[in-house]
Amino acid sequence: MLTLLDYDTRFCDKELPPVPIFYFVYAPSQQDQAKQFKYFNQLVAWLLQICKNPRADWRPEEAAWKKFDAPQQICQEMVKGLKNVGVSGEIRGTKLQAGYGDECCRVLHELCQKALQKSNHQWAEPQYDENEPLCDLADVDSDAEMAIDEDVAAAMPDDDDEMYAEIVDKTEGKTAHDEDTWFVANTIDPREWQLELERVTPQLRVQLQGDSNEWRVHVQQTQQYKEHMCKLLPSASQQLQALGQDLSGILQRVKDKEAYINRQFEQRGSEYTSRSRELEEVTQRYNMLNESHLQKLEDLRLATEEHEQLKAEMSDRSQTVQDTQPLVKIKDALKKLKNDIRQMDLRIGVVNHTLMQAKLRQRPTGGKDGSKLDWDDD
Repeated sequence: MLTLLDYDTRFCDKELPPVPIFYFVYAPSQQDQAKQFKYFNQLVAWLLQICKNPRADWRPEEAAWKKFDAPQQICQEMVKGLKNVGVSGEIRGTKLQAGYGDECCRVLHELCQKALQKSNHQWAEPQYDENEPLCDLADVDSDAEMAIDEDVAAAMPDDDDEMYAEIVDKTEGKTAHDEDTWFVANTIDPREWQLELERVTPQLRVQLQGDSNEWRVHVQQTQQYKEHMCKLLPSASQQLQALGQDLSGILQRVKDKEAYINRQFEQRGSEYTSRSRELEEVTQRYNMLNESHLQKLEDLRLATEEHEQLKAEMSDRSQTVQDTQPLVKIKDALKKLKNDIRQMDLRIGVVNHTLMQAKLRQRPTGGKDGSKLDWDDD
């Protein structure tokens, strides 16, 4: 259907070449997965554009989605477009995002059908060439001969024309069809059958093969194998015996060499064992010292943190001691307090002076008889 829509020239280009018919059936490799999904969504966009306007040229920029959009967004827009053109069935975006499988093939199949309907395409009846044979002829082997059973050949009549003529006479002489045998009646000219047989006979190649399941064949094969094994058994036995003797000698030499090596390297073996034990002891001591070293490092870290904290506190206190601003404030406060005391003393003196003047201004009143004097104000 894509070929009928002329997608080779209207859609394909250097970036999107024509693909085989099973391209969207199987899963691609991991490297080609993004390429297959891109080809699928561009092909769907082209078919949707044909469903809207069959004669319009393919323009990727007019699609509902762009090639740089996220796959989830492309699948959502694709589902909307498929529903708008009337694609049947439930369409899942997660299946379309894979770019292959039954869902993708079904969508492409229905889109192609709708695109052909929009293009007013009509399927015509198939046309066959009368001169062209309906099947390919087999290779002709001029040396091949047709094998016919002698009993069957003896039963066949010598003149085939007479046999076919009798059949034709019998079929023509019947006025009513037999309900059971009328459909097998021959209505072809016997001479045409004879000519066809003469034409096809040289092309037939009959090969008679024996039945592999026949028990006689198995028995014969078993006897042949037995004779072959009886012939080969003596030489094979001699060769195996010689090989066994050689292997026994080689094995004995290997054992002797192994014993010699063990005697020569026995002292070194014991030395290796003692050194291995010493290595284990040193390894244990190393592990213990390593643990102690790690513990010391942890203690050093804690002491360093405490030292840094004390250093910070001493720095803060030294800055506090060297700061003279509080002393200046105290001096200012003392000066202000002295000024306040002076003003208070001055006010007290003024009040005492005023009180003394008031007492001096008052005069005593009374007689010489010593009666009470009254002070009056001038």
